[in-house]
Amino acid sequence: MALESGARASNTLTGELRSRPLAVLLAGACERGTSGTFTFVHGARRDTLTMRRGMIAAVRTTEPVAYLGGILYELGAIDIATLNETLREVAVGKRLHGDILIQRGYLTRDRIDEGLVEQTLRHVHHLFSLPEATNWAFREDIDELAGARDEGRPVVDAWQAIWRGLRDQPAASHVARTLAKIDGDIHLRDLRAIDRFALAPEEIALCERLHAQPSSLATLLATSGLATERTKLVVYLLALARCIVRVDIQPVGPVELGIEGVRLRAQRIDEEDPHTTLGLRSGASLDAARAAFFRLARQWHPDKIPSSLADVRAECQHIFVRLGEAHRAVTDLSARVNVDSLVGAENAFAANDSVMPPAPARTLRDADAALARNDLATADAIARSLTSAGSDGPAARALLAWCALGAGTNNDRHVLDRGLAALDKLLTGDPDCVRALFYRAQLFMRTGKTDAALRDYRKIIRIEPRHVDAQREVRLSEIRRRASSSGTSSSEMKPAEPRRSPARELHAQPMPSVSAPGATPSKTSPPAVAAPLAPVLPPASEHASADDASVRSGLRRLLARVAGSQ
Repeated sequence: MALESGARASNTLTGELRSRPLAVLLAGACERGTSGTFTFVHGARRDTLTMRRGMIAAVRTTEPVAYLGGILYELGAIDIATLNETLREVAVGKRLHGDILIQRGYLTRDRIDEGLVEQTLRHVHHLFSLPEATNWAFREDIDELAGARDEGRPVVDAWQAIWRGLRDQPAASHVARTLAKIDGDIHLRDLRAIDRFALAPEEIALCERLHAQPSSLATLLATSGLATERTKLVVYLLALARCIVRVDIQPVGPVELGIEGVRLRAQRIDEEDPHTTLGLRSGASLDAARAAFFRLARQWHPDKIPSSLADVRAECQHIFVRLGEAHRAVTDLSARVNVDSLVGAENAFAANDSVMPPAPARTLRDADAALARNDLATADAIARSLTSAGSDGPAARALLAWCALGAGTNNDRHVLDRGLAALDKLLTGDPDCVRALFYRAQLFMRTGKTDAALRDYRKIIRIEPRHVDAQREVRLSEIRRRASSSGTSSSEMKPAEPRRSPARELHAQPMPSVSAPGATPSKTSPPAVAAPLAPVLPPASEHASADDASVRSGLRRLLARVAGSQ
């Protein structure tokens, strides 16, 4: 049954919980306010969950999980005698248990709704036990569980169900991959956002601390007071809900340390590994290493040392040299191998001149370089190899769709429509895929849907404020809009005149007078030429071409010679 009327056909997405766990599916549907039905199939087990405007509406499981009567008894709403009495009536009359309890006056509708919410939460919690090999499908705008049985059933905030499931049955591999991407200090932006998670008091205390003072993940794990795994899950939940942001804390420089602090820093830096020297965790990305080095280098450069620290200038220079060595160690591949082996990286290979390191895996950056060379075959091959590569999967699938369009060079309208449909489907599953948004915006521009393109460009800027291409497109659009508004206002102030060529303008002008009105021509004195002699030019706002301007200039000189010979 369709949840909303309309001619648009429903979108169907499929996948495995291995690549997109249940928590991620529910979080995405909740964030987008999606309506539709999830179906989970594993062997003989087939479970169904429906969403209504981003809220969980109903759940059906193959195995019995929790009955309403038992839940109400556990909550203390009814006693055992009432439970048994009403259950007999349910068996005889085939009626809903909640309706019988309300009719008999045992409970109010609000109390029944509390029990129904708890029942839904327990059903979703049961879904978190599905193995990673479970196949899932989502049909947008389709409610497979619609019927009188669930009419009036209260919807449930998905985030309560997500946290309950994560807390007891987390997708460990996905949690580890997500936390590995957290580099630097993080900050909880809005403390009110955690109200919907139903956290325990000690978990709320951790969030309050993260809101009051940005902190790194390592610091949180060491000082939170919670178990390590529970701390990781709280941070994962906040990241999943987009409640935390990365903050760049200005590193401590020589001015803040003072003379004694600089001397102590110079002594200790020789004992540190390159990652510690730059303030990085082991395995940090190359971009993070470069950014950390440049932040520190600006502070420790010998030319930046103030005169008040002249006594420790040599120590500052020593620290600066060590920073440069650490930067080379973590950014140069051959040196990085040695560093990783020293700090215990699991996949490091020994530095041996006789053993060549394996070729690095190709990335989306390599695919972009292939696109720049117009090498679509290589870009397509790289994208196919990355389609199941965790977080790069959606971007790789967007790149595949873009390659199928000839990197935007195919002008066939049917091909463009198919490309838009493919990107729409991808964005339904991952609405924040910047690459898919950018490709779709370009297709919108190609098909004349400027407003839709600008919406995508602006969303890209919200997700990645430094996205240069999206910023440029938005600025160009604003310039065009202002120019259009200026042209419209000018045309309202002065009626537009039909454009005429310079030759026609010359014929349209009256012949110039060679003497003043009422005067007798004189053969000895030059005639008085009445102004204007030059043809009337069109308004400057019409942006005449350079050729027209050249013709008009020639006509002026011709008229001047004619007037001078008379």
